[in-house]
Amino acid sequence: MRLGLGSLTVSNGYGAEIVGGASVPIGVSAGVSLTRALVVFGDIRDDHMLLFDSSNSYDATWFDLYGAGLGLKFYPTPGFFLAGSGSVARLRLGHQGGSSTENSDWGAMARLWAAAEWPVSSRWSVGLGAEYQFGVVHSRGLDPGLPDPQRRKYSLDGLSLLVVTSFHQPAAGASGSAEVAGAPATPPAGYHAHDGLYLNASLGPGWLWVRNQLAVGSGQTLPREWSGRATSLALSAGVAFAHHFVVFGEFSATQVRDPAGEDYLASVEWRGFGPGLRYYLMPANVFLAGSFLLSKVFMYPGFSTRGFSERLSNWGGMGSLSLGKEWWVLSDLGIGAAAEFTFGKLPGNDGWGTYTATGISMAASVSFN
Repeated sequence: MRLGLGSLTVSNGYGAEIVGGASVPIGVSAGVSLTRALVVFGDIRDDHMLLFDSSNSYDATWFDLYGAGLGLKFYPTPGFFLAGSGSVARLRLGHQGGSSTENSDWGAMARLWAAAEWPVSSRWSVGLGAEYQFGVVHSRGLDPGLPDPQRRKYSLDGLSLLVVTSFHQPAAGASGSAEVAGAPATPPAGYHAHDGLYLNASLGPGWLWVRNQLAVGSGQTLPREWSGRATSLALSAGVAFAHHFVVFGEFSATQVRDPAGEDYLASVEWRGFGPGLRYYLMPANVFLAGSFLLSKVFMYPGFSTRGFSERLSNWGGMGSLSLGKEWWVLSDLGIGAAAEFTFGKLPGNDGWGTYTATGISMAASVSFN
């Protein structure tokens, strides 16, 4: 079973986005372990649009992408798997004030995902992963920008962060043993944090929303929003103590190129710095981290000078929460993966109201301790 949060877009044959935004993917799979490392499964999936890009989704009010197919899951190590599936898929789109929904023809969809799993019992495990999906469907009249109702091709693609829950039935003749074909094994004792210097660098894809409440007088506000796929970078340095804790200082930067919402913006950037705390659950090397950053939003136009950006946001506060896991490849060097949620509220400059910034990301990291 999979539940997540991600981005999903639908583009017409000319490459123009007609529907896009934040989606909630839900998936259920069932299958059989062919070997201890290989599982074949059937898959049912639905992606429901949670929040539309206001500028690129026209008057869309709801959207669903659903389908079913077959896939393979492979465990290169007991606690990590790679999976892929092919399916038939169809989309349904509703418009504001419309009396009926628009349905595409059935098309083809492919999905690739990877996740780390941690056992919670002899049969159950939970995990954290990322998924990329892409496909093609055909339909008439989906694009409001094309009044000609000819049958046209539409491409779909999306990126999601997933929480995974798995049940593995014990193999026949196992006599109640916890040994399960294809299931993750209990992690070894592994690495225990050293007290002392701790360094970390992380980089990964995500999604960023920035919303501006611009005061227009008489207690009224004019909402404006910019959003898009983002690239997030974080650098931190601190001290590990008590074998489980790390206190650190962090610099974070998230950038969206060509954000949806305003044609004149070349990029939106969210930067911040401040203290944080990380806690390790031993011996699995799963960590929880939180930080509070002094942050600012920068908006760079695609014309003139960059001086325009400096007056849009003052410094404000940002909170960050992340969950991840590390694998130590040397006694003092490790690699990791984590999902992160960030939220901040910043005052505008020169009467530009307030800014609310929200982001999600999936990052790979390198750590030294």
